[in-house]
Parts: sequence; structure tokens; C-alpha cells
Amino acid sequence: AGNDPSEAENAAFLELCDDAIAKDPNLCDAYVLKARRIYGNLYSSENQDQRQENEAVFNDLSFQAYSLDPNNPEAVMMYSRSFNIKKDYPQRLKYAKIALDLNPSLAESNMDYGQALCNDKHFEEAEVCIERAMQMNPIGQRAYDYFLPLLYMAMANSNKSLEWCNILYDRGSHSRYDGWRAAIYVHLGDVETAKTYLEKFRQQRSEVKTLEDYKKVAPTICMDYLIEGLTPIWKN
Repeated sequence: AGNDPSEAENAAFLELCDDAIAKDPNLCDAYVLKARRIYGNLYSSENQDQRQENEAVFNDLSFQAYSLDPNNPEAVMMYSRSFNIKKDYPQRLKYAKIALDLNPSLAESNMDYGQALCNDKHFEEAEVCIERAMQMNPIGQRAYDYFLPLLYMAMANSNKSLEWCNILYDRGSHSRYDGWRAAIYVHLGDVETAKTYLEKFRQQRSEVKTLEDYKKVAPTICMDYLIEGLTPIWKN
């Protein structure tokens, strides 16, 4: 939920995964770990120029992991996410539920199923799943609560989304939170504060020049909420 991994950190991590795969091509966990890291990179602003390439690599890795061990809930989760990329949401939900059923006590399975539910706008049920994941793994809560601003924006709960944006910004001051808070404050009726956050966001993200540019980096789950908030204050 803080800053994205650096290029050097990514390279070192992926190299370790490749070494493990080279030593044992049937080691499912190595494919899962590499796939998980690449999936995270898909949503990093620093890696958008490699988005299509990373999607193809992820889809291949997740399929290999699932093929090696279809009873490994983490492998099934990665496979489920490949359908999210392909926008095949029924399959996404199907395999997320299979992963959850394989190990209902795994916090990440609950989290992933909650995220899959969001594609069908079952936000209240998703909130329950994510809260359950946080309760199951309180030490690792940050691996799950990063999603709450997005969920609450999708639910049009501006107060809760602002609360969580502020919490996550205090952990790691990424520009994304300034863009989100600009939209949130418009929804809350505080246009002047919204303009301040938007200006801060645009100073840090000079490549995002128009609302159309912003749509390319905005999370799909709360796209409508964000664009509705930013439209009145965005000046090209």
C-alpha cells in the first residue's frame, strides 16, 4: 500500500524465481511467487509501458502454476486473476470461489474472492470477505486494507474512502492518493480542497495531461466515481 517496488527490487525478486524454476520446473510455488509479483507490477505507474507484455507473462505463469497443482489455492487464485485480465468475469469468480473452498482459512483466498465479487458489484459481500481476511491475518492486514479506498469509492461512501486514503497516504505518500482525494473532496462538496489535491497530483504525474489520460491509470472498480468527481475541476 506504500510505494511500489523499485526496478532493482523487482529484478532481484524475479531472478530468484527464475533460478528456482530452472532448478525444478515442476515447483508450483515458484511460478505462483513470480506471477504474484508480476500481477502487482501491472498496476504500478512505473511499469505501464510494459503492461501488455507483463499481462502475457502473468497469464502464462498462472496457467503453468494451475496446471502443475490445481489443488494449490494460491495457484488457483493466480489462475483466477488471469480471467480478470481477460475480462472473463464469470470464470474469474468461479476460480476465486474454488480457491476459497480449497482453503477457507487462508486470508488471501478470502481477499481474492472479495475482489472477484466486485466485478458483479456485490460490494457489501466483498467488504465482508475483505474484513474477514484482515481479521484472519491482523499482522499482515496491510496486504488487504489497501483495497478499501477503492471499494468505498465504488460504494460511493466518500467519508470511509477518504479515511482510508489518508491512512494509506501516511504509510507511503504515492501520487495516486492525491488524485483519489481530489475526486473524493468534490463528492464531499469541498471543491477548493479538491483542487489543491488535483494540482498536487498533476505536478507529480506530468504525463497525465487530460481526463482521458487519467482514465488509463484509474482503477476500473471506481472509475465512474473518480471521473464524476474530477470532471468539474480538471482543466486541460
